[in-house]
Amino acid sequence: MRNLEILDLSGNSIQEELPVDLSELYYLTGMFLSYNQITGIFPSEFGNLVNITRFRLQNNQISGYEAGGISTSMTALVEVDLSYNAISNRDDIIQLIKDVSDCV
Repeated sequence: MRNLEILDLSGNSIQEELPVDLSELYYLTGMFLSYNQITGIFPSEFGNLVNITRFRLQNNQISGYEAGGISTSMTALVEVDLSYNAISNRDDIIQLIKDVSDCV
């Protein structure tokens, strides 16, 4: 599966944390995990997904963001949707905005 380009598991009942192992899918261009019950943090390891163009993770229960989850090496990134989650820590939100701004 290392050559996988699109991962779409939207609209399921996934109730786990975001698996850090997904960061090993280097050819991934789209990650669509919206409308689940995913918990935990948006991990810094996702910054390794240099071919990613779209992250759609809205309508989950993601509660935090690690610096570097969105990295400047993501030169093809055009969309990040983390709306309707539980990221409420001010520092996490500021870091997320900074990383996205630095990326684009």
